[in-house]
Amino acid sequence: MLRALILAVLTLFGWLLYLPVLILAYLVVEVLARMVLDGGWDERLVMAGVILAFSSGKHIFLLLWSSLLYRKRRLSHVTLLYPAKLDRTLDIEKIQHTMNESAKELQQAFEKPFLRPVVVVASPILLMHLRCRAAGFALPYTVIINPIYAGVFHQWQELARHELAHVATYRISPFKRVPALLSEGLACYFMQTENGFSLDAHALAILSEELCEPLFTMDDKTFYRRADAIRNYILAGSFASYLVHRVGWERYYRFYVSTSARKWVQDIEKILGKNIAELEQEWRHSLILRDDLSPVLPQLRLYWRVLRLIHHWQWQQAAEAAEQYLSVYGYDRLIASVAITSYFLLRQWEHCERWCKMLMDDDSPTARLERGMSLLYIGCCYDLQGRREDALGAYKAVLQELPVPAWNYESTHTIAKRHLRRAFTIAHFDRYVRYKVRELLTEIGA
Repeated sequence: MLRALILAVLTLFGWLLYLPVLILAYLVVEVLARMVLDGGWDERLVMAGVILAFSSGKHIFLLLWSSLLYRKRRLSHVTLLYPAKLDRTLDIEKIQHTMNESAKELQQAFEKPFLRPVVVVASPILLMHLRCRAAGFALPYTVIINPIYAGVFHQWQELARHELAHVATYRISPFKRVPALLSEGLACYFMQTENGFSLDAHALAILSEELCEPLFTMDDKTFYRRADAIRNYILAGSFASYLVHRVGWERYYRFYVSTSARKWVQDIEKILGKNIAELEQEWRHSLILRDDLSPVLPQLRLYWRVLRLIHHWQWQQAAEAAEQYLSVYGYDRLIASVAITSYFLLRQWEHCERWCKMLMDDDSPTARLERGMSLLYIGCCYDLQGRREDALGAYKAVLQELPVPAWNYESTHTIAKRHLRRAFTIAHFDRYVRYKVRELLTEIGA
């Protein structure tokens, strides 16, 4: 008893010491929000506010920053905040229209008002500071989306639906925690497609290619496991779509808003009439019976086979499967990247160089990072073949090709320096190349 009392007193004392820091952070965030929304926003202020919000109490102040933006700008449509530099490369009006149309679709599905609070802040550097490797990040009042995905319209459309669905679910159950299978499943259900193909087609291809563990046995840690996360998102979305079509949106909506992480398995049996294991088996069987998925099934099966092989470090099989996919179905950036990585690790420099050059011909805005990394791989290939000057030329070209974040807090030199240093761990430099690369790093201020 005495021990518990001492612990409680120490905890209270710690919070009292931390309280001035919290108050100061609140005031700074409040001032930044006023400057952004009352005096015309500046991208550096928005970024500073979000970084401060994240670093001063993890998500507590990020939620605060988000709610301040909402409280000071109550609009009837989605507000898109973006750096001015993006105006030159993206169709902002089209993106704004897409966000509003996606929000209207969600408005029809959810009972609570949805359109008012949404503010979309697009910046890749914010995702880096939020330690988020994903394409987007959703909060109750704010969605942060990486603008690199806006270069391909159908990807932006899918991402907008997904993240706005998260915002809507935050609003219908703000204090409830549901498992990732349900929350991500519902968000993916509103996505409708993944990379232009239906979620059901992807799900059938995945289930045909590999033996997946039952979805209902996955905890959140397993669901978000890096090697399987994309696969699990798609399977969860297809499963949610099946449940909605089977029992109707109204019943599924009532189930979602009334359940929680502790009792969702029992609730799904009570509301939907069958236990989760039976429902999952029915869903898998229903996909097999879908004749409309047959035309794209061979392509998607090969697509997921390539990804499975690379994730299991089977380099030779992954390279062969990637070659087969690219020769039959044409260019795909992700599959080309798999071929490059596999051939490099197999030390087959000619094949690696061939695919690097093909990927470098992709001039879409979303491929800039891949082009820069392809140059780095080419430099390493030349270096390992003893082609000194060619290797050095490729490393220098990295400086021009690697993308600069839209919010220019990190200079081109810093990015180039980081990637050139990474090359030291990839390739075995001879003395001449090592000296010249260090000389180059010195020139750019390393």
